[in-house]
Amino acid sequence: MMQQCYRDQGSTKARPQNPAPGISFSGIPGKTTKRDTNDFGRKKPLKARSVILIAVFVVAIALIIVSVKREEAPVTKVIVGLNAPEYLFRDPSGKTYTLSDLRGSVVFINFWATWCPPCIEEIPSIQELYSQFKDRKEFRMVTIPYRDNYEKAIAYLKQNNYSLPVLLDPDGKSASAYGVTGVPETYIVDKQGILREKVIGPADWSSPQAISLVSSLLDK
Repeated sequence: MMQQCYRDQGSTKARPQNPAPGISFSGIPGKTTKRDTNDFGRKKPLKARSVILIAVFVVAIALIIVSVKREEAPVTKVIVGLNAPEYLFRDPSGKTYTLSDLRGSVVFINFWATWCPPCIEEIPSIQELYSQFKDRKEFRMVTIPYRDNYEKAIAYLKQNNYSLPVLLDPDGKSASAYGVTGVPETYIVDKQGILREKVIGPADWSSPQAISLVSSLLDK
């Protein structure tokens, strides 16, 4: 079953509010005034209370709708068989790379994150694919931490003896260009800059099918 991870950038989980401690209105020990009366001892109108509850409910629904739309609506849509987006990445030294710079190479692009279990499960097979083709001049691999810390990503790879090349997408424009909404997502671009494969979710990149796909694109 396909799995992906999602994360709102900069979002935090709401924490439950602690209930306010009980307050005595009467000033008499062991006796409290009922909260459903106002200062004049009259019942609060039921209609007013109902209006307040309805307003709170409507606001809550509106916030949920906005949150879902922000998470699910892709910025753009890439189509297999058409030109891949002219993305822009940079390495830690500040050098930038675009798709045009890599023209003539088969480019394997993988968006991933250290906080994403399916991504972590996929990395060993990506490493195997990279190890098999890294000596081919026409093969380039680009892995991009998605809404993740670059130093943390590098530390994870080193700790687990992975040698995957990692580039930066600090403003998220490249991820937006590809319509990335979750990770892992993988895109394979041929030597002419045409998107040939788009995989949403984890895959076994050490499988015979994956090896054959990359080999066929390199031999063209």
